[in-house]
Amino acid sequence: MTNKQDQSGRDRSKKKSFWELFTLTENGHLKSTALMYAFALSFLYIGIYVLAYMLLLGPLNVVLAPRFSVGVVNFLESVLPSLLATAVCMVPFFFIREKRIVPMAYAFILLYAVVVLIVILMGAEKDDPLLSVYLLFVPAPAIIGCTVSAVSYILYARRSR
Repeated sequence: MTNKQDQSGRDRSKKKSFWELFTLTENGHLKSTALMYAFALSFLYIGIYVLAYMLLLGPLNVVLAPRFSVGVVNFLESVLPSLLATAVCMVPFFFIREKRIVPMAYAFILLYAVVVLIVILMGAEKDDPLLSVYLLFVPAPAIIGCTVSAVSYILYARRSR
């Protein structure tokens, strides 16, 4: 076993680490463009989630409101569009070479969600409707998307060993 190989005999110089994303070239540019692609992809994903909510909330409300209580309707109107949008957003995972980009895009979305929550809480008053809207529409896509993309990446990483 040489110095450039780990215990399993794989070449360490070919392994990609998380911290490699932040290393710079001699010109000061990022060596890996994955971080930039993930950042851009996160905005596309947010657009897909907004579109899913816009297209599905009306029909879901018509179907669900007469049959279920308000709490169940709110839960289903939050989760069902998120599941559909997550399925659409996961499509690139199966076609791109750099699989880390999709979970990284969801990490950006989670970061945006936390920042927006902090801003809302800093300015929120008692019974603020903005917080209610946030809780209806933001946690579901962030949690479902992060979970699905992380599990998909972990399964991919295990299969590719």
